[in-house]
Amino acid sequence: MKRSWTILALLGLILTWGAGAQAPTLAPEILSGVLPNGITYYIQKNDRPQNRVQLSLVVHAGSVLETEEQRGIAHLLEHMQFQGTEHFGPQEIVNFLESNGMKFGADLNASTGFTSTQYFLVLPTDKPAALVTGLQILDDWSHGPKITPSILENEKKVVLEEGRLRMENVRGRVSDFVVPVFYDGSLYAHRLPIGNLDVIRGATPELVLSFSQAWYQPENMAVTIVGDIDPAAIQKQLVAQFVSRGPVKAAAKVTDPGLAPQKDRLAKAFQDKEMASPQIQWITSGDLPLGSYREFRHAQLLDALMSRILNTRLSELSRNSDPPFQDAGIFARVGFGKTWERTFAVEPYDGQAPRAVEAFATELERARANGFGATDFQLAVSELKSQIETLYAQRNGITNEDRSQALADFFLKGLPWASDETAHTVGLAELSSISLDELNRFAATSLAFPAFRMAILSPQKPGVAAPDPQELLSVISRVQASKIEPLQERSVLPLLESPPAPGRITAQTHVPELGVTMYTLGNGARVMTKRTEFTPNEILIQGQRLGGMSLVDDADVLSADQAGAVFAQTGLGRLNQTQLSDFLSGKQVQVEVNLGGTSVSVGGSATKADLE
Repeated sequence: MKRSWTILALLGLILTWGAGAQAPTLAPEILSGVLPNGITYYIQKNDRPQNRVQLSLVVHAGSVLETEEQRGIAHLLEHMQFQGTEHFGPQEIVNFLESNGMKFGADLNASTGFTSTQYFLVLPTDKPAALVTGLQILDDWSHGPKITPSILENEKKVVLEEGRLRMENVRGRVSDFVVPVFYDGSLYAHRLPIGNLDVIRGATPELVLSFSQAWYQPENMAVTIVGDIDPAAIQKQLVAQFVSRGPVKAAAKVTDPGLAPQKDRLAKAFQDKEMASPQIQWITSGDLPLGSYREFRHAQLLDALMSRILNTRLSELSRNSDPPFQDAGIFARVGFGKTWERTFAVEPYDGQAPRAVEAFATELERARANGFGATDFQLAVSELKSQIETLYAQRNGITNEDRSQALADFFLKGLPWASDETAHTVGLAELSSISLDELNRFAATSLAFPAFRMAILSPQKPGVAAPDPQELLSVISRVQASKIEPLQERSVLPLLESPPAPGRITAQTHVPELGVTMYTLGNGARVMTKRTEFTPNEILIQGQRLGGMSLVDDADVLSADQAGAVFAQTGLGRLNQTQLSDFLSGKQVQVEVNLGGTSVSVGGSATKADLE
C-alpha cells in the first residue's frame, strides 16, 4: 500500500500520545531512579553512533493543561527556554552546541505536544566539559526560562509567524478541522499546541512563567541520557549536578485527561482548495490492555494481523482495472487517555466518495461476518514473525534518538516496557499462541464500530461537490446490514516454476586495502562484495549497466520515463503485485529499478536468509 495518508502523517506530527500512569519496570542495564531534587532519570548505554550521547528533558506538561486564557503558552514557553535561562543568555545555548560541531535543529531542539514538552541536545562524548555544560542546560530547562520583556516580544513574533505560516498551509487548516472532530467532547479537541494567536500577542512574562511554575515540577519531569557512555559515571555526574534550588512547590503529578465516550456516529465535512485528493477517515477507541507487557503485546499482534490481511485485500482492490478507491487501510496505536485507537481510512476518486466508502466498508464487513481464511492468516503470521526476527537482529543499530523516545514514552505513558530480548521472545511466543479462531473473534468485535468519529476532507474544485456526511453514514449502515459473501481461499504461487540453471564464476580477485572481493561471472557481469557491520542481517545490493534514457527513441520517452513506476506496481513475471506480495510474505526483500539518463540501475536489500 502507498500508506500516504495526509491525516495520518498530520496526526503523527501534532499528537503526543498519553496513556496514563502505571508501574512497569525496566531492564537492569538501564540505570533509573529519582534525583535528590525529585526528577526521574533514565540512563542507557548505546554504542551507535560512536562518541555521541543524547540528553533529553521530558516534561509531562503540554497544551492540554492550558486554561482558555493560556492557549499557546506551553509552546511559547518552549521557545523562551532557548532565549535565556539562569546560566545561559539568549543564543548562548545554540552557540555552545555549534562550538562543539553540532547543529541547531538536528542536534538541539524541542517540541510541544498535547501532553508533553520535550527538549534534547546531542553532544560528543570525547569532550567531558561539553557533557557538564549539557547537563547544566537540562538543569536550567527544568527550572524554566529567565524572561525579559524585550526578548519575549521578539520571540512572540517568531511564534506568531509560525502560526501564520501554518494557516497558509493545508496541513494546518486540516488539523484545525480534524482534531475537534476526532476528539469531540474532550479537552484535546480545543488544545492544539499552536494555541490561540491572540493569547500569544498579549502574553506577558508573568503569564508564561505561571505555566512553568505550575507544571514544570520535579514529579512531572524526567531526564534521559542515551549514548556511547559509562552509565555509572554519568549517574554520579547527574546526581551531583541536579540539586534542589530551594523549596519545591507542592504540585499534583500530571494525569492525562480522558476522552469522552463515543456513543454515536458523527461525520463532518471540510473542503480546501489546496487538497490534492479526497480523504475520509473515522476513528474508534477502546480500552488499552495494560496488565502486563505480554498482554499488551498480544493485543498489538492481533491488531497487526488483522490490519495486514485487510490492507493486502484493500491494496488489491485499488489496483483493479476499475478501482473503487485510490487507497484504503486500517491501523491502530496508543491513543489519548488510556485508549487503543483504531483508524479506518480511504482515499476516493473525485466525486466517488459513496462508492469508495461502500467498497471499503464491504471488505470490513466481509471480514467481520466471515472471518479470514487459513492462507491469509498463515501469510500474515509469517510476515510478522519475519519483522520481529529482523528487528531483533538489527537491535544494535537502534539510534540514541529512538531509545530516548522509548524511555520518554515509558515515563509519559506508563506502558509496559520490554528489553530487546524480551520484546523478541515474548513477541514470537504471543504470535505463535494466536489462532485463526481467536483472530476471527477479534475481528468480529473490532470491525463492528457501532460508534465512531468521521472526518471527510475533499478538494475545493469547480464542478466537484463535497461528499455528504449523512449519505456516507447511511452507506456504512446499509453495508453492515447486508449479507456479504466470504472470499475464496488464496493460493500462493512460486515466483518461478523451476529455479534457473546456475551460472559460473570465471575469475576472482581480492582487494585487501578496500576489503572488497570481485568476481567475474560467466555472462561477463562483474560483482563486487564487501562485508560491513553497519546493519546486522541486512545485505544491500546495487547493480548498474550503461544505457538508459539516452538510448530511447523520441516516441518512447514518456513510456520509458514511467518504467520504474510500472515495475513497482505490476508484479513480476507471472505474478501480479498481490501474488508477489503473498510469495514474499515472511521474507525481508526489497527490489527497485531506475532508468537514468545514461544507465539502468537495480537496487534492493534482503536478509541473509532471503538473499537468494
